[in-house]
Amino acid sequence: MADSILKRWDITPEELTEVIDQNPSLRGMILGYLAELKLEKLWLSGQGISGVTKHDDHDRKKKGDRVVRYKDHEFIFESKSLLT
Repeated sequence: MADSILKRWDITPEELTEVIDQNPSLRGMILGYLAELKLEKLWLSGQGISGVTKHDDHDRKKKGDRVVRYKDHEFIFESKSLLT
């Protein structure tokens, strides 16, 4: 298993929490990416799904957080996290 981000960056959970608490835009970004990960793990791993991909976030021509191939059809998913 790979080292945790805390170990790689030599920071404590308290330090990471402090930085996230002090920077709402960072909190929103992290929650958004975590929402994508949860979407994939909880909803996009079922039977019939033959592939899940993620486009480069900087490619403005390819929209969507996850692209899923299901029964020979492609579906594009957007996940959203709410800050409230």
